[in-house]
Amino acid sequence: MKMQPFKPKANDWQKGSSLIIALVFLVVLTMLGLGVFFSTNSEEQMARNFRDQEIGLQGAEVALNEAKMRISASHDKDNNVPTTLPIALSLATCFKSPAEPGFSCDHSAYLSPFVDLFASGTPPGTDVGSYNPTGASVNPTSPTLYGVTAQPRYLIVLSPLENCSLGSGEGATTRCYKIFAQARGRLPGTRVNLVEMYTN
Repeated sequence: MKMQPFKPKANDWQKGSSLIIALVFLVVLTMLGLGVFFSTNSEEQMARNFRDQEIGLQGAEVALNEAKMRISASHDKDNNVPTTLPIALSLATCFKSPAEPGFSCDHSAYLSPFVDLFASGTPPGTDVGSYNPTGASVNPTSPTLYGVTAQPRYLIVLSPLENCSLGSGEGATTRCYKIFAQARGRLPGTRVNLVEMYTN
């Protein structure tokens, strides 16, 4: 009996191609899934960074506001009405011993727009809420901020009047201050720096 050579039928070729097509679709779907995953993860990181930046900005604004309250001495009045001239921060407090925390008269040391207030030692920055004058009838300190890695800090520097670009209508009793404010967000790598010139 003579053996005939094997010849595959048309259906056999079609069965093999359907397996290849199924594998191609599986690879395509896997790539689409990975793309969606990485895109979602990236958007979540951007949202987290934006939230952290906003928390840091709000903390720095809190520090600026407390510094302005110290300059105007609004903490020091029993009736909570600001005085005409600063009590806590003036030329008389430049050489006070111990030094007034968060205040400096050495303006030449702080000409740079960036000062690291979270560094240990100098400059003498102070935390928000650390100022507590005697004789105030209400709680003078700012509340503790929660959800941040460290409390916002500020430094007030008594500056020459010409640094504030005063107009002609300013009185002789006006003082000029440079306020540095820094805050961190929920992550330690986030830091917001604000600098403002302030007159009183």
